Amino acid sequence: MSGPISQLPPDSYARFAACDDEIRYDRFSLSLADRVESLISRIGAERILELACGTGSRRIRLASPGRFLAGIDLSPEMIAAAKVKEGALPLAVGSMTNLPIRGRFDLVFCFYDSMNYVMTEENLFAAFSEARRVLRKGGIFVFDMNNRSAYEKVWAGGDAYVVDAGRGRVTISSRYDAGTAVGTAPLEIEAEEDGRKVTYRSTHRQKFHPGSRVKKLLADAGFENVTREGINPFPEEEFDLVAKDLWTAFAEGPDR
Repeated sequence: MSGPISQLPPDSYARFAACDDEIRYDRFSLSLADRVESLISRIGAERILELACGTGSRRIRLASPGRFLAGIDLSPEMIAAAKVKEGALPLAVGSMTNLPIRGRFDLVFCFYDSMNYVMTEENLFAAFSEARRVLRKGGIFVFDMNNRSAYEKVWAGGDAYVVDAGRGRVTISSRYDAGTAVGTAPLEIEAEEDGRKVTYRSTHRQKFHPGSRVKKLLADAGFENVTREGINPFPEEEFDLVAKDLWTAFAEGPDR
């Protein structure tokens, strides 16, 4: 496997972690809780792993007696924020292309276009293969990805997203290059520290992966019975656009 899993600067989430919950980036992911609960009930899942878990709000929503919920994230700051919020629930810093986990799970999930941060098909295959490796036979892998409409109609220009969080003013702009299928989003956080104003900047990049390629990579990684559903991520707002694909893949072959 060559190259980093994503093109995020190492400290991209150092400041973002402090205001992630306040800008409500999790509202789409949390809206999928009922769907995940249905999958949990369908296979009687007790051991659940979240990839790119962030500050852990999705795992809190799914917490229930008898369930083992683990989470990994590439950002130490996100994991630190999740540990404060969730106490002793298992968390680890790590990459989804090389999971620091050796156990088996019933269900693995990854939400809010985290998979789009994987910039190459080689690394996307590695992430899918790792999810399959830690799933038991009959387990389920569910995740979402931005589709082409998300990049062409949302990322490709328009007004910046600006929100005043309790710990700083967050401004996110975006653009999309159809030639390279790469979306670029400069992020700026203005905050006050020790009586002075400071500004933190980072640039986030995502890759559009065609659905046909995603399905092929899932099959190559050992998944069967793969389904894809187009969804509107924010139906409660005036945003009538099927901008995401929700993928569900079953680990029906022999354990790896």
